[in-house]
Amino acid sequence: MAVRLKITLLFTLIMFLLLSLLCGLVYYSAYTNRLENIKTHLTNRALTASKMLGQPGIFSQSLMNKIDSMIVRSIKNKSIQAYNSGNENIYLYSDQPGDTITVTNDILDEARVKAHVFFAVGKKEAVAYCDTSNNDRRVVLVAAFDEEGKRNLQRLKLILGLSFIGGLLIAFTSGYFFSKTLLRPIRKIADEVNIISAQSLAHRIKSGTRKDEWHY
Repeated sequence: MAVRLKITLLFTLIMFLLLSLLCGLVYYSAYTNRLENIKTHLTNRALTASKMLGQPGIFSQSLMNKIDSMIVRSIKNKSIQAYNSGNENIYLYSDQPGDTITVTNDILDEARVKAHVFFAVGKKEAVAYCDTSNNDRRVVLVAAFDEEGKRNLQRLKLILGLSFIGGLLIAFTSGYFFSKTLLRPIRKIADEVNIISAQSLAHRIKSGTRKDEWHY
């Protein structure tokens, strides 16, 4: 393999590692931020529902259903379910009729211990929340599909992928021309040596006057 190609590939490999690290960090940061945002939103919605359920004289289930249906957010296919201390369903709402979340007693019991549990159900993300300030041990489950957040994440993935490919092409091209400039003094020396070998031993190699990386 030619030295020039080796230098070009080495430079491209270094840029590949740097770009991989940078793109990975950017994507990971965006991914964790999306998770934190959806966790916060679901938890806040569960907290609101739990407070309303604790005031049955003010908020009836029909009123709560109307409030839940009027809330317009970027998340889609929202489902809200509440369970009493005996794990019996006491409230149910879903954007799509019949769209309920199957939850195990283990998750409900874990929520009563940890106050909230975040988990995934199919394409949806969900949180089981228990307001520990009350003694009724009621658990509210809120699940939804974060359409906007996942769409933004896919868009970011596409941008990072195109940037990664473009960066590698630029790195390969830059490395190719950089290696040409780097090897020019060595090529001149090799040409002079060939002249000495082929023509005259009295020929001298020109040292030049430039004080660059080859001067000593």
